[in-house]
Amino acid sequence: MKNTSKKTRKLSRGEIFWTVVTSLIGFAGVFLAVLGIVGDYLPVLLSENWIQLSENAMSSVIGLDYRYLGVILVIVAALIAVIFLNHYAKKSDAEAERALRRAQRMQIVSESDSATPEVIDAEAKPVDSKQN
Repeated sequence: MKNTSKKTRKLSRGEIFWTVVTSLIGFAGVFLAVLGIVGDYLPVLLSENWIQLSENAMSSVIGLDYRYLGVILVIVAALIAVIFLNHYAKKSDAEAERALRRAQRMQIVSESDSATPEVIDAEAKPVDSKQN
C-alpha cells in the first residue's frame, strides 16, 4: 500500500535567506581551510606559491592563517544555522498547534450545529383566568 498523500512544506523567505547565507559562509570556511592545506603542501618554490604568499600577507594583517580562519567561519555558520533553524522550528510548531486548535474548535461548532433539539409535541391548554 502506497501512501499517496504528499506532505508539502513551504519555506519562508527568511528561512531561505538564512539557509543561503549560512551555506555561503560554511562553503567559504571549507574553501579557506582546503586552500591553506594546499598552500602548505604545494610542491613549488615559495616565490611561485601564490597561496602561501597571500596567506602570509593575510596572517600579518589579522593574525590568522587560512586554516584557522576557515575553521572559524565553519563554526560561525553552524551556530547561525542552529539559531535560525531553532527559531523557524518553534514558529512552525506554533502554527501547527494553532491550526490544530482551530480544527478542534470548528469540529465542536459543527457538532453543536448538527445536534437538533428534540421537539416535544404538547397540547396547548387554555389557561382559565377565573381559577386563582
